[in-house]
Amino acid sequence: MYKTVCSDNIDVWRLWEDLMDHFGTATEFFPAATADLTEVQSASVQKLVDIAEKNGFDMRKYLK
Repeated sequence: MYKTVCSDNIDVWRLWEDLMDHFGTATEFFPAATADLTEVQSASVQKLVDIAEKNGFDMRKYLK
């Protein structure tokens, strides 16, 4: 678990795009995912990491 992150260690843009794709696709089948999508749109770096981990993303993929 990544308790403290900074944008120097994480490819934030790639993580953000992958989360947007993940929840954007989910909204087709689960309209409630729109709330998650909205949260991702304005999330801090730490919040993006938290959301990604909660949804099973492998954060090693996003390390620079």
